[in-house]
Parts: sequence; C-alpha cells; structure tokens
Amino acid sequence: MSEIQYLNIQDLKDEQAQLCELLAQCVQDKASLSFFAEKSKLPYDEYWSAVAKDIQKHKTFL
Repeated sequence: MSEIQYLNIQDLKDEQAQLCELLAQCVQDKASLSFFAEKSKLPYDEYWSAVAKDIQKHKTFL
C-alpha cells in the first residue's frame, strides 16, 4: 500500500537539488512537462522556488 506524505517548506528546501535533478531527468527522457531540455538547472530551480512560494501561501501542497 502506498503512503501519502506531504512535504513542508523546509522539506522542499532540503530536497530542492534532488527535485531539480529528478525534473531534469524526466525532461531529458522526453516527458511532456512544459520544459525544454537545457544544460542549465536554473529553470528547474526557479520552478521549485515558485512551488515553495505557493506552499508558503497555502496555495498548493507537495
């Protein structure tokens, strides 16, 4: 059975580098996620930073 675990803002900050790598790998593997494959990790880091802001505003859950 799967378990759902919600992450808080500190969890996201602690795992942001790994989440960027995961997102980059998905895009590189041709996942359709509205990102283009880039050498720079900046777009992925900006994405997770925006998610963090939405978590702080209680607009989203992770």
